[in-house]
Formats: sequence, C-alpha cells, structure tokens
Amino acid sequence: MIINIRGALGTQIFEYIHGLTIAKSKNQIVEEVHINVSGAIVETAKVDWISSIIEMPYPVRAVESSGKQGVWSNPVNFANMINSKVMEDLVCRIEPIKSDDEILHIRGKDRKIASIDDYVSLMDMIGTNVKLVGDDNILIEEIIRKAGFGKNISKDELTDWARLMGCKKIYCAFTNYPLSALIFSPDTEINMLSRDHSNGYVTIDEEVYSCVDVFFKKYLKNGRWI
Repeated sequence: MIINIRGALGTQIFEYIHGLTIAKSKNQIVEEVHINVSGAIVETAKVDWISSIIEMPYPVRAVESSGKQGVWSNPVNFANMINSKVMEDLVCRIEPIKSDDEILHIRGKDRKIASIDDYVSLMDMIGTNVKLVGDDNILIEEIIRKAGFGKNISKDELTDWARLMGCKKIYCAFTNYPLSALIFSPDTEINMLSRDHSNGYVTIDEEVYSCVDVFFKKYLKNGRWI
C-alpha cells in the first residue's frame, strides 16, 4: 500500500496516521509514503515535514500528483485512528520546548478562519503575558498592535511546533498544526474557537469541527471549545 498525503505540516501528520490506520485494518504492508505536490497548493505543502518530525520506517517521496487520504472528511476517521492505537507507536524526532507559556497560534497565510477581532478577544482572555506564534508575522504584529500587548515568538515551522508541544496552554482558531503537536503531548491544554465563534473570511466545513471534537473527547485530555 502507498500512503498518499497532501498538505502542510499538520495535515501531513494526520494523513500519515490515517493511512497507517487503513493499512492496519486491511492487514496491508506500507511500501512508500507519497507527498503529493501538484496543483495550486502553498509552498509549505511541498515540503517533507513528516520525515523531520517522525521516525519514518518507509521511504518518503514527493510526487507530481494530487492524491490524499482525506482524513478530515469524516469524524469516523479520527475514531478509527484513536481506536487502532497506531499513534502510540509513533516516535517523535523533535524534543518539546518546555515552558509555562500560554501561546496563541495564528493561522493567516493560507486561510484566515478567525478575524483580527477574534484573536484580540482571545488575547484579552489569556492576558498580557501571552506569546504568539504563526505563519504570518504581519498579521501577528497587527493583532498585537490592536490588543496593545503580547509578544511574537515565531521562529520557524519546526521550532514553533516544538514550542506548542511543550507549552502550558494553547489558544487558536481551527488549525491542525497545534493539534498534530499534541499527538505527542496529549495532556497539554488547547482552547479552540468553535465554528460559531470564528469570523474570518474562510468557513471550515462542519465535518472538520466534528473531527476535532472526536479528537478532543477520545484522545486529548484537555481539549476545549471556546
């Protein structure tokens, strides 16, 4: 079996786990993992992130195709992944950056799911010691200016991911980037804006939020909607 994945860092990890779950359920041997990079996708979806994050027992290749496992299409996929226990066998190559930080993760470059006012409201909820990480420094600085406080500690994709894995609390709108970090740190508290409280110009399908809800209820110890 070939596991086909398509997407940036967080999506790659969940797609890979979904593929492993399917292979296990069908008693199939995984031959390769393909990162599918054709079509109109962001540059970060053309990078092999999973080999940097997980000890990979299979060859990983970038291919000119658009195939994917489709992990976010159905909440049953998340129930199956958790029940299969394949996540327990993953070996993470990245050490968490331990801290008592409360981090607000900002997703901005590809899809603005929350508005600036949504993020400012989260800043007010967290307090003046809030740290921010994300992929859009211009947006982050705009949020900090409007809130009147906060510190941008963004560095790069892997460092920010390690910070999320090791921090005290995470706040965010929907994004699978911090969720993927908590595969390896399921006790960390994560507070995610619900669909009704996310007022960006991009609306995520209800099925995706249902997937997160399964992940909160069945795997994470401290996943909450706000």
